[in-house]
Amino acid sequence: MRGKQRRQEKAGMDERIAIVGAGAAGVITAAWLTGKGHKVILCDSKEQCREDFAVIARKGIVVKGPGLISGLCPDRMTYEIAEAMEARLVLVCVSSGRQEEAAAWMAPWVRPDHDLLLMPGNLGTVIFHRKFKEKGVTYGLLAELAECLWACRRLGPGSYVSAMPPGQRRIAAFPSTETGRALERFGKLFSLKAGASLVENCLNSPNVLTHLSGTLLNLGGIEQKKGDFALFTDGMSD
Repeated sequence: MRGKQRRQEKAGMDERIAIVGAGAAGVITAAWLTGKGHKVILCDSKEQCREDFAVIARKGIVVKGPGLISGLCPDRMTYEIAEAMEARLVLVCVSSGRQEEAAAWMAPWVRPDHDLLLMPGNLGTVIFHRKFKEKGVTYGLLAELAECLWACRRLGPGSYVSAMPPGQRRIAAFPSTETGRALERFGKLFSLKAGASLVENCLNSPNVLTHLSGTLLNLGGIEQKKGDFALFTDGMSD
């Protein structure tokens, strides 16, 4: 049995994982998975990450944070979404404002054997499903996390910091009947538990709880600043 388990684990390591989105969350996820022995394809548009890819190609991913190894380089970095979609397992690490753009970019290359996970989701699976339906695309799994894996930011080109290791996160699929299968598929990569639904996941997202309440409590300050208001700088304190 141990020999069979080792063969299954090795097969999992050999499976390529695509990460679409090379912001702080995407790059740190690439560093973490690479450190675990996975073959990662990191992809984003040239406009988004040209400087970062150039630095990473020379120095590897310079990263600070618990559980992360600095100086590692993904198996491949590309600006071509077709190359990234060669992998069956696709992690989408883009902000909510880029989800529709990412779905349209990926749609021509999505196959029925693709399993996709949005990290985080913020109900982005609804956007992806709608866009894929418009394009007549059939996919395998479509799921999302309730929150980002990392409390992280970009320090400069190719340089990143994460405040804490990835804890357990809630996952939900679209449709919700697929959540169990999504948990089994992506639970091999991260510590996950099933969320009751996409809506529950979204409403319990730390971003929704902190950003919405913080914004409402700072309406006066936002008006006084006349558009020049930064929530975490101007609206919150220790």
